[in-house]
Amino acid sequence: SSSSAAAASSSTTTTTTSLSVLQRRMRACVGKAAETEAAASAIGGRRVPDGVRRGGVAVVTGATRGIGKGIAIGLAEIGMKVYITGRTVAEKDNPTREDGVGGSLEATKAMIEKAGGTCVPVRVDHSSDEEIRAFYERVASEEGHIDVLVNNAYSAVDSLADTIGTPFWEKPTEMWDEVNKVGLRSHYISTVLAAPLLIKSPRTNGTPLVVHVSSLGGLTYIFDVAYGVGKAAVDRMAGDMAEEFLPEGVSVVSLWPGLVKTEKMSSAIGKLAAASNLEGAESPVFVGRAVAALASSGNLMERTGTIQAVEDIATEFGFTDEEGKVPPSFRSVKALASAGGKTSPITNAIPQSIKLPWWLLKLFTKPMPRFSRPIVSPENGRRTDKNDD
Repeated sequence: SSSSAAAASSSTTTTTTSLSVLQRRMRACVGKAAETEAAASAIGGRRVPDGVRRGGVAVVTGATRGIGKGIAIGLAEIGMKVYITGRTVAEKDNPTREDGVGGSLEATKAMIEKAGGTCVPVRVDHSSDEEIRAFYERVASEEGHIDVLVNNAYSAVDSLADTIGTPFWEKPTEMWDEVNKVGLRSHYISTVLAAPLLIKSPRTNGTPLVVHVSSLGGLTYIFDVAYGVGKAAVDRMAGDMAEEFLPEGVSVVSLWPGLVKTEKMSSAIGKLAAASNLEGAESPVFVGRAVAALASSGNLMERTGTIQAVEDIATEFGFTDEEGKVPPSFRSVKALASAGGKTSPITNAIPQSIKLPWWLLKLFTKPMPRFSRPIVSPENGRRTDKNDD
């Protein structure tokens, strides 16, 4: 009968629709599994998902160990050819110290190749303008352009650890240059010499990018006067360079890692008998993946002139460290409430994802000098925390 035929047709249509939905779901699951597998890294953890940039030429200064090494690995994971600089080419040139601090360009190169990238190690002392200039002349000759520049070279970690707690007037005046010659001035010189090569970037896979590695020390007191002034200057330099690079379409950002478990930081924390403070710290590769995520993003000109916090980038792009973890942000309410090992049922219940807003963070940090009212009252020498008129 016609009613039986209609019922059979309806049943067939329903079955076909159900199969179609099931097939789409299966394809989606397979696609998701393939995406997850593609994001798995030979180094461990979840690397940056594929974005705008795949390949290109990168320069990472100060990459024999620590953050620079991690950044070079992160950029290698997105297929970039990475030029790395440092003063130690081979392990034999500077054997590992008793406190575990070592590293070499050759060791970093091996890790980059493990991550699937190509590496060109070049010995450069970033306290020498001549050596920096010669390096960029070589890159110009061999590549003709640069797509990503990361200014990371820094030479004062040991000095800061050895003198922490000593007032600035009791330190040798050379401390200023020790902290800021390689790490502030060298970042400026490096970018000046790299600028023509960045402008020549073919932009076939993204906007050219400059990253200055800075820290929360640009906002509040950490280590000492020279360090804080230097980091604040790095942040300001990123903003001003972004302004002048704008017509050329080059993006510049300042990068704020949290506490990073580098070889030298582990040594420094050990000297302070506070090794537990590195629990939950970021790994250098985690920082590197943040730079790779920025380089791969399609909105770099919207970010130019800004400070980018590493954990915020991880939340946005979904990568992890080598152990598959996402260390807590320095703005994490849970981490701040649990500082010093103080935990309670209330702090344990706070989600790690809840962060202190930037404007509120500034209220809890030592403020920058204000124009109309001194931070310290000249009458009694005590701190004044009232708002400006």
